[in-house]
Amino acid sequence: MKDVAPGVYLVFVRETNDSDNPTPAHLWVAAVPQAEAVEAVRALVPEGGHVEMSRDYPTRKLVADLNLRPGDVREIVEAE
Repeated sequence: MKDVAPGVYLVFVRETNDSDNPTPAHLWVAAVPQAEAVEAVRALVPEGGHVEMSRDYPTRKLVADLNLRPGDVREIVEAE
């Protein structure tokens, strides 16, 4: 766990919480206190989305590559 970036959290967003109609998750990163991460992401996504904390944590490399600063909240977009 040495490579984990402290104070930065991964959050999943799905369009629905319906288990019969699962939708792909969008991954967000939040450089805010853990207790605020879900609500910080929820404030930026369309109403009705299912937002939940990931069990995984971002690496220091990912945080550096994204040039994250304290307070930043953004979606991680994978290159195609």
